[in-house]
Amino acid sequence: MNCVIVDYGMGNLRSIQHKLKKIDVDSVISSTAAEIERADILIFPGVGHFAKGMENLRQSGLIPC
Repeated sequence: MNCVIVDYGMGNLRSIQHKLKKIDVDSVISSTAAEIERADILIFPGVGHFAKGMENLRQSGLIPC
């Protein structure tokens, strides 16, 4: 199973990856569209400011404007 933690400039990515490792789930951190598209599981780190998170996703090219 391919688990990707989406890096869009928000959240504590390493903390999430560490917690997944504790429950034997391998994961990668990526902001590459091709790698994200191949994922079986996507994790979007939580943000306190949803609008900023969406702005970062758009600027990274991961979602259309």
